[in-house]
Amino acid sequence: MNNSGPAVSRPGGNAEPEQLTLSGYRLLWWPGLALALLVHIAAFTALLRHLGLVVSPFFGFTKTLAFAAGYLLFAVVVRLVVQRWSWSGASRVWPFSSGAAGVVIGEFFIIVGTMALLTVAYSWPKVMVQVLNPRLWDLQLGALDRLLCFGVDPNEFLLTVFEGSPAVFSHLLDRYYSVFVFTQSIGAAWFLSDPRARMRAAFGIGFLVLWMVGTWCYVAIPALGPAYVAEDLPARLWAIFPSAAQGQAALYANYMAVKSLASGAEALVVPHLGIAAMPSLHVGVHLFLYLWAVYSRSRLRPVFLAMTLLTFVGSVATAWHYVVDGLAGAILAAGAFWLAVIAAKFLLGSRARANSATQSYNPG
Repeated sequence: MNNSGPAVSRPGGNAEPEQLTLSGYRLLWWPGLALALLVHIAAFTALLRHLGLVVSPFFGFTKTLAFAAGYLLFAVVVRLVVQRWSWSGASRVWPFSSGAAGVVIGEFFIIVGTMALLTVAYSWPKVMVQVLNPRLWDLQLGALDRLLCFGVDPNEFLLTVFEGSPAVFSHLLDRYYSVFVFTQSIGAAWFLSDPRARMRAAFGIGFLVLWMVGTWCYVAIPALGPAYVAEDLPARLWAIFPSAAQGQAALYANYMAVKSLASGAEALVVPHLGIAAMPSLHVGVHLFLYLWAVYSRSRLRPVFLAMTLLTFVGSVATAWHYVVDGLAGAILAAGAFWLAVIAAKFLLGSRARANSATQSYNPG
């Protein structure tokens, strides 16, 4: 009997069989990642308590879970719809393919929980950067930008370009950049709903590493970003990039709330409104999605490439980031991608060894 499971046809590639039995990587990888995030959250909460700050790390966690579940469910539905219309002559393969419905549902919720925990583990260190390391590197990063750009200030240059261009261009870029949470979340959900379990796990490993390494880079090299240190930029940003300017004002108000809290005053701090420019994980995450699209031979490669380029330009034009922030984010993305590819190959080897052992075992 052939128990290798149905073949998953990849656009532009050969069919790849996916084992449907409960192999070790399906049972251990996602709970292991979730446990690592829980340990990180607990350790960071203890660190803040040691510094005299008491926070509730899981404030609003139910809403975070709901958003994560919604994004992942949306990606699953889209995959099924696309499969229905474009693979009419091929075997049907559901996202989260498995021989047991309980495992399908269980893995779905484990992934949702892991992504929600990642949001918590990322948000609190970011919003507390000024407590952990109050030194700012904006002057040095700005100087490095001008050095790399042959004496030209890239934020000033791009802002001037958009000021002299038809308003539709700045409006579209402003609107696009304001929905980066949606674009990166739906992109991640798309790959987390891959029918191949090893590809889901490998992507999750790289994605988690990118976010967590980037988080502690915020703490190592704190920076607010050009919009907060250049005196003439805020008024100009309100004129052509109002969504960006509004977001920057909201984050700065939360930044001052953290400062008040650190000084011993009562303050309401919103964890997902942290300010940290170096590195740009907006750029890094979109590049990681593009690299994974290339590796997995996804037809969405041009979409993710366009999103990466727009995000890089938007991050500089709206003065959220320095150019070097985007370059640093790109380097982190390349490293996380490399790690994810190694994980994918390791998991493929584990599956092959498991299949070989199963087929060679004959109790009769």
